[in-house]
Amino acid sequence: MSMKQRLEDTLLLLRENRKAQFVAICIMGAIAFLIVGGGSNPRRAQQPVSQQADLPIDTASGAKRAEQAYEDYTTSLRQTTKDIKIQNKQLQEELAEMRERREEDQRKVAEIMKVLIQRVEANEKSAAPRQGGDADPVIYADDDGIADPETEELTSFGDIDDNQVVPPPPPAPNLDAYISPADSVRVQLLAGVNAPTDGTPYPVIFKLLSDIRGPDGSALPLGEARLIAAAQGSLTDARALFRLTTLSMRFPDGSRRDVEVDGWIVGEDGIRGMEGQLIDPLGKALGAAFVTGTLSGLGQGIAGAQTTTTITNTGQPYSYVDGDTLSFALGRGLQGASSEWSEIIRERLQQLVPVVKVFSGREATAVFARPVRIDGLYEMLTVAETDIYGTLD
Repeated sequence: MSMKQRLEDTLLLLRENRKAQFVAICIMGAIAFLIVGGGSNPRRAQQPVSQQADLPIDTASGAKRAEQAYEDYTTSLRQTTKDIKIQNKQLQEELAEMRERREEDQRKVAEIMKVLIQRVEANEKSAAPRQGGDADPVIYADDDGIADPETEELTSFGDIDDNQVVPPPPPAPNLDAYISPADSVRVQLLAGVNAPTDGTPYPVIFKLLSDIRGPDGSALPLGEARLIAAAQGSLTDARALFRLTTLSMRFPDGSRRDVEVDGWIVGEDGIRGMEGQLIDPLGKALGAAFVTGTLSGLGQGIAGAQTTTTITNTGQPYSYVDGDTLSFALGRGLQGASSEWSEIIRERLQQLVPVVKVFSGREATAVFARPVRIDGLYEMLTVAETDIYGTLD
């Protein structure tokens, strides 16, 4: 690394690092003290001119160069010290200016917060009603702050009087008819259903027979509203399971409303679903299989009685008809027909699905599983006096 690069690195360190600046100032102060203090001390007696003349030429020029390099280095250090002092002075001025700006910002923020607090207090005071029923006068803020109601007059805006400055009335409560989870209602099955047991939903419809009952004996009258449900059969216990989907009702003013619901049906025995009659084609399939098997065996026996089987020289069996040809043909035909009949029954059996049959007119209990809000029904129920629902049949 060259001497010039080292000097540049030293100057950069002195500009950026405060500790390096302090150490450099101390070093330069010590050097200056040595220089100034050394001038008062008696120097070593110079050699006579005659002796200097006797020195070799190379030695004298080397001493001059060393002295010139020392003077250059001293001059550079003095200039660096001067630059550092100037930079320190500038930094101190910038820090003082930043400190003044921060204090000014803090003062402005404090004034703004003070004005905001005064305005909030004034607004709260103006919004609070007096004991006599009149509201306090509104205090308006000017450019300098909050006006003093004892020393300054209130500024009116528009054509108003003191009695108009009152708090707004509270909003009216929003009351709606509400169906909570676990609310129940008695229903009647209007149409019978054959609920398939393969999971396919089958639509059914119920009619409400009572009010929707909630906790503590609460009741919500909906007249003869309709409940639409999806039915599925259970092969295990021969019951039809229902899931509620839609509630259709008529309001007292004649308007209609449909809302989505969720829930289930509890039968007369208190168990989920309604007990029904299982219709399973398995018994018929077994009877048909027995008949077709019997016919196939009979035909095979008739045909076999009219044939003779022998073993050839190669060891292979050989059958030929040696009896009544008509009987042999009748047996073969009966065997083929029964086999075809068995195949048809097998394909038909794969398409048949067991169902649970439930007849119409049976009563049950519908239980709701999620909350339902019916807008506009509460007001109509409160103004009506007697029978508000007419029959829907």
